[in-house]
Amino acid sequence: MATLLQQRGTLVSPTYRLFALHDPECDDSSNFEVSTIAAINDTVGWAYGMVSISTVLDIVNTTVHVEVWDADPGPAISAADLEREAELDFPSGRYCIDKATNDQDRLGIDLPHGPGMYRVHITGQRAEARDRRDRVYAHMNQVPLDVAAPEIEGLETYLLRLWRVGESPPEPVT
Repeated sequence: MATLLQQRGTLVSPTYRLFALHDPECDDSSNFEVSTIAAINDTVGWAYGMVSISTVLDIVNTTVHVEVWDADPGPAISAADLEREAELDFPSGRYCIDKATNDQDRLGIDLPHGPGMYRVHITGQRAEARDRRDRVYAHMNQVPLDVAAPEIEGLETYLLRLWRVGESPPEPVT
């Protein structure tokens, strides 16, 4: 049975409906470009040491929970309407979320098992946020966006579960 080693929740302020989880040392602009383009096309985009997620909303903060496990934790218990999984290299043994609203999550968090390849399982609850966003946008000429924003704040959430699966490769895999 898997053991939860670390759990953090943070608010993310998406820019152009995007945020990324990545190794702070893998922030090369070409990695961002690859994962961003893929996320725009398919909601989630992967690149070396990085995953980008396209959000439903960008006018309000999005909640992101990160869990680090000692092994595959099995299926997440949620009503997720988004689910993706792949492996990412974290050669520095740290992760960060580029659009986190607090400094620690934006600058980097140590992974309990250090550097290595990690399986990343992403789930997202987006449907209700999408439905409410569409209703708010339909009435924008009647209700100012800053008045309507609290109605959709907190509706979009993501859970990113990581567990170490091996050593980092000697050369980056792109």
